[in-house]
Amino acid sequence: MRLRYAIYTLALGVLAVHFVLTLIYVSPPNPIKTLTNLPQKYVGRFFYQDWGLFAPNPISMDIQVLVSCLADGYDPTSPLDINRGFLERRYLNGYDRVNRVAANYAYSRITLYRSQMPYTKLCTQTPDHPDCNVFRFTDEERKNAAEEGLRRVASAFCADISKAKSIKYEKAHLWIILSEVPRWSKRHTEGRKESVLDLGVVKLEESRAFGIWRYGGGYE
Repeated sequence: MRLRYAIYTLALGVLAVHFVLTLIYVSPPNPIKTLTNLPQKYVGRFFYQDWGLFAPNPISMDIQVLVSCLADGYDPTSPLDINRGFLERRYLNGYDRVNRVAANYAYSRITLYRSQMPYTKLCTQTPDHPDCNVFRFTDEERKNAAEEGLRRVASAFCADISKAKSIKYEKAHLWIILSEVPRWSKRHTEGRKESVLDLGVVKLEESRAFGIWRYGGGYE
């Protein structure tokens, strides 16, 4: 009997801790939530939920990733749209999934995590607030992670171009091109607004030529 009661007590204790951490996790920003980060480490890690399906925020822009492959002693390639050709082939052989890789990294580079959004107004009005240090740190992590993903994609891309041109490319220049599409209600009064985010020159990592872009992307 004592063992049974001990098991019941332990189970109730675990459930109580779970519900308390969940309650703190879904609550507005507060000292317990922001200073300990425990709810995020627990709920965000083991019970992550994405509510975008129920509160959609549709993308209002087209995103392109341009790559210019660089090698000492050779002219750089013209900026090439890394997703060119995949849209036409998106229903064949999983090319749509290849197309998403670079596009998703680019979107992550320009878009805040959903967990960061509540802090934008706070940190704009009071940049010295203690919570803004965490916000700036996570924002830098987000950008670095996205740029690292784009660097790896560019490495595979330039490996394909290297094989096609018989040139060993070691670096690449990356750009993200944003073409903002006007909302439906403003389609007759506003045109597209294009902007360029220059990510600079990155060093490529060793990557074998998979032939994805040379054949699937139409880069002969």
